[in-house]
Amino acid sequence: MSTETDQAAQPDTEQKPATEPNIFKLELATVADFEQTNLGSLLESIDTLEFYSLDSQLGALSKKALAEGYMGAYRAYRVLMVVCSFHFSVDRQDAFGPRLIEDGMRTPVPRDIAGEQSHVLAAIAGKIDHPLLRARVADVPWYNHRSLHQSASLAIESYCLAIDSYLNDKLSFSYEPPSGLSTKIVDLIERAFQIIAGTGKRKTPPETATTTWRRLYEQAWDLRCSSSFDRLARLGQTFHLIEWEQVAQDAEKAANDAKANDYAMAIKAVWELAANAHQQSENPEGFKRCKLMSIQQILRMRDGVDSCMSKASWTRDAIRELRSIPGMQRELEALRVELLELQAQAAHEFSTFRTPMDLSEERQGTIDIFKNLTLPDFFYRFAHLCPVPEKMALHTDVIRSQSDSLLSDLFNGGVYTDVLGRVITEVPVINLNEAPPLDWYDYKCLPYLDFHYQMWVESRVKPAARTLLTKFAVDDRHLMAIVSASPFVAPGFEQIYALGLARFLQGDMMSACHLLFPQLENSLRQVLSDAGIDSSKLDEEMFQEDRSISGLLKSRREQLESIFGVDLIYTIDLLFNFKGGPCLRHELAHGKLAPGSCYLHSSIYACWLMYYMVCLPLLPHWKTHVAPELELASL
Repeated sequence: MSTETDQAAQPDTEQKPATEPNIFKLELATVADFEQTNLGSLLESIDTLEFYSLDSQLGALSKKALAEGYMGAYRAYRVLMVVCSFHFSVDRQDAFGPRLIEDGMRTPVPRDIAGEQSHVLAAIAGKIDHPLLRARVADVPWYNHRSLHQSASLAIESYCLAIDSYLNDKLSFSYEPPSGLSTKIVDLIERAFQIIAGTGKRKTPPETATTTWRRLYEQAWDLRCSSSFDRLARLGQTFHLIEWEQVAQDAEKAANDAKANDYAMAIKAVWELAANAHQQSENPEGFKRCKLMSIQQILRMRDGVDSCMSKASWTRDAIRELRSIPGMQRELEALRVELLELQAQAAHEFSTFRTPMDLSEERQGTIDIFKNLTLPDFFYRFAHLCPVPEKMALHTDVIRSQSDSLLSDLFNGGVYTDVLGRVITEVPVINLNEAPPLDWYDYKCLPYLDFHYQMWVESRVKPAARTLLTKFAVDDRHLMAIVSASPFVAPGFEQIYALGLARFLQGDMMSACHLLFPQLENSLRQVLSDAGIDSSKLDEEMFQEDRSISGLLKSRREQLESIFGVDLIYTIDLLFNFKGGPCLRHELAHGKLAPGSCYLHSSIYACWLMYYMVCLPLLPHWKTHVAPELELASL
């Protein structure tokens, strides 16, 4: 060993800090620092293709270097740990992200080591003997600086060598699937081709990459590994490594050779691949044949479940896919008949559950507040009885509940059904790497609102109304004093509002709902009109007509929010309009609001909310404009 090497291997006694280094701060590791490590012999102790394992073992090496005083090696191993800690996903446009995000903090991402550190990694990557670690260390500099073409080439070559090591049983993953081909190895070849595309060599990929792809493709086909075969076939066709005709032939052969007890959805993916390949090859007969076989796998899944609700769901999926095949009307009609029967049976599978709550103290508190009030004061306080849910607070609760539950992201989808078991809407499934769509928050808010409705109705609305009726014989003439003065009530509709609100306070919820709910959109139009905002629309024949509540909430939402506030309009939307929620206006308008539904907490709260909106513009002038009329009406 040369003198220079001996000197480089000595501990950094002069550079060793007096105190322990800050483990949360990543220091620059130079080329000289990496020369203190054993980069050329990592394979002697690290035989895994798991980045989590690489991270852990590099962490052990960094602690050892620190303990022995090799500060340069410590810094180098720490940087390698960071490189291995990035979360990689082939589905991400930016490929790498943080492994963990919590409480506004995150683990490192590639841009955290951009600049000088990336150039150091590019310089030392070729000295690493472990092919997967070498691939990642070369990949990150190119990811940060696309001018480092040599790093890109080294990353491609190293990813392919890691795959060869896997196929030759030299390196492995901690978990191997029964098929004998891990999907993680397909991730590596996809990453290699992503780099190829990023370097502009899509049409002329390196021979190493094409050879490795073909070896993986043949392995997946031989092992009948459906998901990997599907991915590799589509990857190969994207880079013109295989023709669609060959893909169709191989996929159809693989699907036909599947065993009777193989997972139906895995076989379906191969039939779908064959159908798509035939479609791309302009072979309609082949497409139809393979598509029908794909649908058969859905029906196999249906036959494997006991629940009628689950059977109905699989039948819906089959109908959806059968629609893509021309000339299948007879088969579609047969499936529709089966679906209706299954949905009718599924309706009997629903059950209710109760969560006991002791609200006796809250009820008594409400009674104590209202029992000694005069009639004008009662109606005034009743308008302040319940809060309007805050949109941002609801969304914050949703985000907090998602982050607190490790399993919540696995069940972020779902469906809503009607009383007949028919699916009326679906909750969007979110991508964990992207911000959820806005309507996803709306669906997630519904359970929170149901809880609030129950609390407010049972502890406030009901005891207050009962207290009122023990002291005053309230009827519609008392409410006329309020509605006749309210700009929320359109002229000519005062009697409907007065009677509806009176029935609400008297506990006749069926009459109250049917009187009040249809008036909401007309009142919203009235308020917009008073504000000088046109709420009508022109149809295709240039006839002018009023917008429905859904049209108002869609096209005039900003104006409504400027008048009523974001929170109140959001509550109106989720109560009266949003499909999946109570949808009270539409249920009533289409004759689907059953008598029992009128007594649900959401319906009772909705009636109180309409009373609140009637009173809202009057509250500042209650004593001068409303209270005297109520006094006269109570005589």
